[in-house]
This record gives sequence, C-alpha cells and structure tokens, in this order.
Amino acid sequence: MAGRDLDNDDVLQAALARAFDAVESGSSSAEQLARSAVELGRIDAELAELVSDSYIDVASALAVRATGVEEGRMLTFAGNGLTLDVDLPTDGETVLGQIEVDGAGDAFADAMVVIESAVGPTSLPVDEIGRFRAELGRGPIRVVATVGGRSLVTPWITR
Repeated sequence: MAGRDLDNDDVLQAALARAFDAVESGSSSAEQLARSAVELGRIDAELAELVSDSYIDVASALAVRATGVEEGRMLTFAGNGLTLDVDLPTDGETVLGQIEVDGAGDAFADAMVVIESAVGPTSLPVDEIGRFRAELGRGPIRVVATVGGRSLVTPWITR
C-alpha cells in the first residue's frame, strides 16, 4: 500500500473492499485456515481417555492374525462421567456408537453426538439408550458427545 493516500477515506475504503473481496472469493487453504481457527475454540476441551482399543488388545490382535478375519475396530473412551463405545466396521464408512452416563436414568433426551471428519461436522440423533449411527466417507474422525451438560471429545481416530 506504499504510495497510496490512506488519509483519503475513499482510497482507504476501496483498498479495504479489494482486500475483503479477495478473502471472500477465498481459496480452499484460506477456508481451511479459517475452519481451523474456529476449531481452536475447543482446544481447551479435555480429550477423552482411551480405555480400550481392539487394535491393541493382544488377544484380539492375535485372533485376527490367526484367522485372517478382521471384524473392524472397537474403541472405548471415558471422561467427564461419560463412556463412549465406538465401533468401526471393516467397510470403512460406517460409525456405530453408544454413550453411557454414570448414574443415568432418563439422560438421553438432550444427548447430542457430532462426528467431525474431512467433510465437516455431522450431527447425529441419539436414541433412548444412547446409540447412534453414521455413514461417512473414509478418513479420520473425531466424536463429540454431549449429555446433560457434560461433554466428551475423542482424539482423532484413524480407520
């Protein structure tokens, strides 16, 4: 902007309009950067603890190697009074899950699950016993489960 008269409101307004137009037309990398910045709003969310992973369970891993049959991946996460079971069948696109609440009775009326993936966030309904299902494309996912004001956020899961 060297050489421009930025004390002139019309010149400054035109320069700002060009800058905003360039940003609004955007590139995919600019859009991704903006989405990442929004994600930072959750950076302080405590990640759920991985309690069980069928890929690292020795007995299960040995059975898969011995039989040559893979049943998919099953993971269990816990935190903030919630337990989340995630089942990733071998088709690589289906995600099945169930939320359990410590000391819960009728806790799932306000339950919400959002699965984040390369295509963006997908909000899912949760049934009366905490189950949910999604058909997503392949790639890493992260599950955000919220029940009764408590939230559980998994780390990114590869499948």
